[in-house]
Amino acid sequence: MTARIPSVVLLVLAFLACAALTGCGESVEGTYELDTVAYRAAAEAEIERLTTAQDNVENNTARLAANALLNVIDQMGMTMEIESGGAFSLEQRMGGGAQNMIGTWSLDDSTITITAKAEGYDVRSITGTVDGDTITLHPSDKEEMPFDMPFKRKTE
Repeated sequence: MTARIPSVVLLVLAFLACAALTGCGESVEGTYELDTVAYRAAAEAEIERLTTAQDNVENNTARLAANALLNVIDQMGMTMEIESGGAFSLEQRMGGGAQNMIGTWSLDDSTITITAKAEGYDVRSITGTVDGDTITLHPSDKEEMPFDMPFKRKTE
């Protein structure tokens, strides 16, 4: 007689393997913090790309502006809340002050779309990609912010 594994056991094992390997069924809701190390690295790479293509005078001016930007990144913090029901909020902290945005979010496969407004500003939308515990926002206005913004899920 051959031993048979009950189908319930197989189902539980399949679910555990799926969850462990791919994170299937995991929701995007949660608290995320800007990954300032990755954000700074992206800024430095973009700065290097832009400044190597310019002559010496433009290069020096661009590098001064780039250093100012890197100092801002070093002082910045952002916390993003992706809430069930489609509510979104973001707090940006810098230099002892804070600015808040509120809005909505939607998810289509691994693409997240956020529509939000900060006091005194127009409503804006941004898209990003969800990959496990990371949401990477892709600014559409490359003049204002020429590189992606990675957020990591905050673990308690």
